[in-house]
Amino acid sequence: MKKYLKGLIFRLLFFIIVLFVLLFILDKTIYMFSENIQWLEENKKIVKMNFSKLQSNSWSSKNVIFKYADDTKLAPKGNNKRIFVVGDSFIWGYGYSNLNHTWWKQLDRILKEKGYNDVEVVAAGIPGYNTKMEVENILKNKEIMEEVDPDLIIIGFVENDIQIYNKDRQDLLKIRDNNDLFSESNNIFIKAFKKIYPSLYIKVSQAIATKGSDITWLNKKGYVNYQSWLKELTKNPWKKMYEKEALEPLKNYIKEESDIPIFTIPTLTFPSHSDIIDYMKKEWEKYEIPYYDATDDYIKAFPNSTYDIREWGINPGDTHPAVKTTNFYGNWVFNLLEKEYPNIIGKHYNTSKLPLEINDWTPYSLKPALIKDNEYEIIYPKENEKNSFLYLPIRKHYVKLNLKFATNIKSIKINGDNINSIELYTNSINHKLGWDDQVMKSLGKKKSNFTWKLNNNDLITSININAKVKNGKSTKLKIKISY
Repeated sequence: MKKYLKGLIFRLLFFIIVLFVLLFILDKTIYMFSENIQWLEENKKIVKMNFSKLQSNSWSSKNVIFKYADDTKLAPKGNNKRIFVVGDSFIWGYGYSNLNHTWWKQLDRILKEKGYNDVEVVAAGIPGYNTKMEVENILKNKEIMEEVDPDLIIIGFVENDIQIYNKDRQDLLKIRDNNDLFSESNNIFIKAFKKIYPSLYIKVSQAIATKGSDITWLNKKGYVNYQSWLKELTKNPWKKMYEKEALEPLKNYIKEESDIPIFTIPTLTFPSHSDIIDYMKKEWEKYEIPYYDATDDYIKAFPNSTYDIREWGINPGDTHPAVKTTNFYGNWVFNLLEKEYPNIIGKHYNTSKLPLEINDWTPYSLKPALIKDNEYEIIYPKENEKNSFLYLPIRKHYVKLNLKFATNIKSIKINGDNINSIELYTNSINHKLGWDDQVMKSLGKKKSNFTWKLNNNDLITSININAKVKNGKSTKLKIKISY
């Protein structure tokens, strides 16, 4: 009997080990062949890098003005005008490896390219902020408003801004995450499965979610899909809460506390009519809040579109608006300002050659320093610091330097110690489309004489560096850019 039990236990353990290994192999296979899952992981890395960048000394919960790492305070605007854009993750740049691709940075670029040199655009936004938070924490924050000293305020409205939190800052309604249906489960086996087999876990979660909105056990816990969640927020008691806690204070702020023009612009990720925007138009009119709606023009610009996250998301793992969308809104708001607020954007100058400037970078640890005209020095990360590199879409570890203005670059020269090889990639404006299509173009790999000549027809938006350093150590690289 004992011998039989020992054999049974041995076979059971052997079966468990084999099952564990097979599931592990399946998990890795799913990851290898799933672009969606790979981009979900890459997107988490990008967001983490942006938090490191934007929560530096110049970015905190007390000071949410969008600035770069070395800025301690916004410079006084002097005789210039300043447009202040307020919002949430659309403004913050959630999922953007190039923060110049946010729509308000596009607007600032367009103003400069069109010759409006006496006006600048700055912004404040925090992921997850709703209208109430924007009013209370930004517009009514005297320290922020004194520092910005705006001449015009634009509130970027996103559909989920009608969300209101309770006193414990918890969602009154919960959105179902189809990639993680069991996010709040305390079951030890589910937690272990999620940690050991992350890709398989996502696939199982997505498979369950394909049942649609009727997942009874989730609905009972208060979880609903995104569209159902939005629809519920337009009904009482949520409707009354939003009116009382967000719209009424915003109306009072506009009428009684602010002496500068303020308006709202609803922004969408996909060109189609939105029930929430139609609902909010009535609410804004009821509370006398000025707004301008670009939806019809957005649909005309991209007729007969069908949704695919690879086309309309900032990356295949993030639904925040793609560059073609932010480019559209940047241009649309520019045309609006030129027509309705000519006194704000000021004098129009003849356009001149814009300066070359690296104003954004990923990861934050690069800390590019301008050492002389058009020459920067960066700290290239250690090879084993995987979270300090981007990986997709080229499937090689690289760092990214983003240019404030798209530039015709003639050559790029890189110097550094102990370099085995460097492969250089660029992003540029797609001339047919009129915006950066985020396609990375290889300029070739070099093992010496690290100088690359570029096609002068290309308007470069980003320089991407994949370097091999001896012993995988961190090193300083000097990048000389001729244009």
